[in-house]
Amino acid sequence: MQPSVTPTARHYENFPARGESYVQNQYFYQSYDNSNYKKEQNYNNKQEDTDYENLITEDDEPVDNLFSEREQKLLTMSIHDSWDIDRPFMSLANVGIYDWDTKKPPVVPDVFLSMDVIPPDDAWKKKNRTYMLEVYKKPPEIVIEIVSDTKKKEAGKKKIYADLGIKHYVIHDPGLHNGKNLLEVYLLKNDKYYKVRPKKGIYYFEDPGIGITLKKHVFHGQKETWLRWCFKNGKLLDLGKKLAELANKRAQLADKKAQLADKKAQEANKKAQLANKKAQEANKKAQEERERAQLADKKAQEERERSELVVKKFGQHLLSTGTSKNKIAELLGCPLADIEKMLG
Repeated sequence: MQPSVTPTARHYENFPARGESYVQNQYFYQSYDNSNYKKEQNYNNKQEDTDYENLITEDDEPVDNLFSEREQKLLTMSIHDSWDIDRPFMSLANVGIYDWDTKKPPVVPDVFLSMDVIPPDDAWKKKNRTYMLEVYKKPPEIVIEIVSDTKKKEAGKKKIYADLGIKHYVIHDPGLHNGKNLLEVYLLKNDKYYKVRPKKGIYYFEDPGIGITLKKHVFHGQKETWLRWCFKNGKLLDLGKKLAELANKRAQLADKKAQLADKKAQEANKKAQLANKKAQEANKKAQEERERAQLADKKAQEERERSELVVKKFGQHLLSTGTSKNKIAELLGCPLADIEKMLG
């Protein structure tokens, strides 16, 4: 019997080889019922005798209706596009699951999720075309059935999935063919499924750490209430195209912000250049004012010198005619000391 422990981050330092599982490599253990491990032990010795070439791995039957096909696509694409988790997984649609006893006919859920497994390199090899428990050494964690008629075959699959050891069984009944419940989720305990209740419309599976919910929106032009994978807080896992569109929108917004910042920088530079120009003009005007003041001062000095020369000449003339310095000072209205300094 495999030990029952909860996987932690340290269990996933090394991924297994393709087509194997962590159970096979002793990195991952899941608390499946003892009976399932007994089945594994009973059939492990017969793996080499399995005639894979004669097993039915595909029957080429088409998907039963448009809604089912689109919901399967929505579920498988979104989880592979948006679920960032440090554990390998496979989410497949319309792929058969073989019991440990490959003589039993396979069961084909609409969608299933299996953790800690990696698809093999050679997908065309017969034993790799479907999901075989004796190859992957573990059942999927979650199977999903989408009800499309009133035959109630989904309810009849409970025992099959329970015998396989599948922990979570989800039934989505979009047309309410089998009752009044759009969505029913079951948990396997002691080889029996028990219905579980949602919390705020979300069914969250602690292991593998993902939830499901119902959300009405348009997908591929069809507005319906779709079954969606979600995180614990209810946020939906988006499709790659939507993520790309969102990333493109963010890039455009970032580019727009960059352009706006560049425009503001240009405007600020323009304002700085204008302020610098005004400062230069003001400096030029100040320089011109200084030059005008210097010129005016020079002219005033020249005027003073001319006036002094005229006074000096007139004083010398008066002095030559015998006029006294006191009289000259009186006539010119100058202090006697200035007259004596001027005339010597």
